[in-house]
Parts: sequence; C-alpha cells; structure tokens
Amino acid sequence: MSNRLFCFCSLLCAAILVGCDQAPELGHVTGTVTMDGKPLGEVRVLFVPEPDDEGEGIYSDCYTGEDGKYDLIYSSDSEVRGATVGPHTVAVEDAQAEESRGSMAIRVPDRFSSAVRSPLKFDVKTGENTYDIEIPRK
Repeated sequence: MSNRLFCFCSLLCAAILVGCDQAPELGHVTGTVTMDGKPLGEVRVLFVPEPDDEGEGIYSDCYTGEDGKYDLIYSSDSEVRGATVGPHTVAVEDAQAEESRGSMAIRVPDRFSSAVRSPLKFDVKTGENTYDIEIPRK
C-alpha cells in the first residue's frame, strides 16, 4: 500500500511542477510616445492582449519619461520587462490629468485613453519590439 501511495504522490508532484512552469512567452517592447512630433512625457502606456481561446491575457504597462520613451513592464511581476506575444490594443492615458483630477487640460484625446476605444494596435513578437506611438492632437 505504501508503494502505491508513494507513486501517486510522486505523480501528483510532477504534474503540479509541470503546470507551474507555464509562464507566457514575452516580447520586450520599447518606444516613444509623441504628439505633433514632440515627446509626450508622463503618460501611461497600456498594452492589453486580444482575448484568445483561453480567455484574457495579462496586460503590460508603464509610464513614459519626460523624453516620451517607455519600456513596458509585464504587470503580473514588476521585475519583468515586456508583454505577452500576440496582438494587443494599445491605450495612452494622461497621467498628469489623472493626478490633478481634471484641473489640468487633458493632453491625450479621449479615444486613445481606453483599450475599449483605442484604434492603436500592435502585434508583439518574441525578442525585441519597437513601437513608436504618434498621437494626433484631434
């Protein structure tokens, strides 16, 4: 009886370990956000994966520096850079407007600030990806 229990426990542990090792494939994504050709600093860049047969993926996001440059962070782990491989909808939110609760003029047009409305799309590939985002003023 103890042999059977040992075999069962061994198989169960092996199955758990195999299931835990299924991290999603990521691509490293960097770029620059501009408006009218000028860097757009202090905006949040959000990459939301398109749903697949297994459901929703985990989003990636980050904030641009004053130079408009960004380097996405995989949101399930703040230490990991990148986004899941595959098609994404991209949103750009005005971080300054969020902080001020509307007392400042919003720099990013509304249609770009939500992944539901944004026309911006990007297909993340394995390895290095560059996606420069030009936001039109209107």
